[in-house]
Amino acid sequence: MDGYSHLMQVNEEATLGVLETDREIFGRLIAHHRGRIFNTGGDSILAEFTSVVEAVRCAMAFQKDISGRKADTPDQPLLRFRIGINIGDIMIRDGDLFGNRVNIAARLEGLAEPGGICISGNVYEQVKNKLFCAFEDLGAQSVKNIAEPILVCRIAAQGRVAKKALESALKAIEVVKRAMRLSPYHDDWYNWGLMNAYFQARQLKQAILAFERLEHPSTGNHLRLAAS
Repeated sequence: MDGYSHLMQVNEEATLGVLETDREIFGRLIAHHRGRIFNTGGDSILAEFTSVVEAVRCAMAFQKDISGRKADTPDQPLLRFRIGINIGDIMIRDGDLFGNRVNIAARLEGLAEPGGICISGNVYEQVKNKLFCAFEDLGAQSVKNIAEPILVCRIAAQGRVAKKALESALKAIEVVKRAMRLSPYHDDWYNWGLMNAYFQARQLKQAILAFERLEHPSTGNHLRLAAS
């Protein structure tokens, strides 16, 4: 958790109240995603899941919930959680989790940004085609008390995903424009491609102008533009 000690010094009662609320919400989400809590020492939570996909979904749902509530209650202390997720065999002793895989999850948590999620390369391989989110490859990371570097991926925040999508769409516009300059035919195919590229970049005025330049705009094209 980011800033916990500082917030406790500023307003201990309010910080503990927010922490309790956050833990209750996380607990419900963990149960909903077929997980169980093993340890809540200090400002941390250690949980186990029957499915790594559900573990990542739970983490994403929690961070989204926290972000939304903080926006709605700006006067409350801001507790920002870091989450690390790993997969593999573990040991259960005296109601707690142990093992190298647990230690790696703790190191992944330390690599995450406040409000972020880091997963191991093994987790990424299991979830990459099953979740609607973007991943950022952080490469091999050397971490404390782990003999070999671990492959780390970060689940991209929505704002970062949107920025990358916009950059890709703007590049697509330039590609279509170059194709139009190189071709002797500025026909519907190019205007259609330009229209879609502008629309993906949320430049709606330019998309409409490109649509109006189509010589034979069909009803299907019009409906596709309106529904995208």
